[in-house]
Amino acid sequence: MEIQKSTGIVLSSRSANEADYFCTILTKEFGKRDFVFKGLRKSKKRSLVISEPGTVASFVYYFHEDKKSYIVNEHNIIKHMLNIKDDLKKIYLLYFLVSLVEKTTGYNDCNKSIFELTAAGIDNIPAVKYPEHLSVFFLLHLLRMQGILPDFNRCKICAKENYKGFFIDTNDFQPVCIGCINSIKNKTISFGSSIKNYIIESLKKKYSLIDYSLYSSASVLNLLFSMTLFIEDYYHIKIKPKDLLISELSAKYK
Repeated sequence: MEIQKSTGIVLSSRSANEADYFCTILTKEFGKRDFVFKGLRKSKKRSLVISEPGTVASFVYYFHEDKKSYIVNEHNIIKHMLNIKDDLKKIYLLYFLVSLVEKTTGYNDCNKSIFELTAAGIDNIPAVKYPEHLSVFFLLHLLRMQGILPDFNRCKICAKENYKGFFIDTNDFQPVCIGCINSIKNKTISFGSSIKNYIIESLKKKYSLIDYSLYSSASVLNLLFSMTLFIEDYYHIKIKPKDLLISELSAKYK
């Protein structure tokens, strides 16, 4: 057994018994790991904020390679998300992002790019004006980092690049132009050329440099729905906050 130090982002948590908390945390140094905070619920000196999803903290723990979870000895909260507790859209967005990372990353698989993406995504939530756009931006880069993002520059059937409208094949999330749509059995909502431009721009620019008011929120929300369905099918998982987030965001279009 050895003592290790890490900086991490809490992805999820649950009470383990009357006093303890069991947390899944994405660490910068070692990837996703499970931790136990002993006696946290009964402690008068330690805040329960450490167990809240989105909390960023540094901590010291006992590591043993044969263990599946590690007991935290010390921790220091660097950042928390209590400032969004009264905004449902932002709460659902936070839970959606951390759930995506938790469900699509493996244990002890250190990927600093995914850690930095997760940290940046969380940092943008308090001031976000377009939650659906931030969600899609985050997803596009997460898929790219995991090596499963398709080439949206060309139709997967005819390889045409200058298509104006397209569908997405739900089997592989690849674009199919309108001219080739009869070639596939699985298809989702039709997207216009502006969404293609939106995807390409999101992959080339920083989030803060994109004028999201130029892109229809309703269309981006449809894209978010399609992307999440693909991820759930690809990884054989369920992103539970998806329904809450999409329902809350789509309410303004009803």
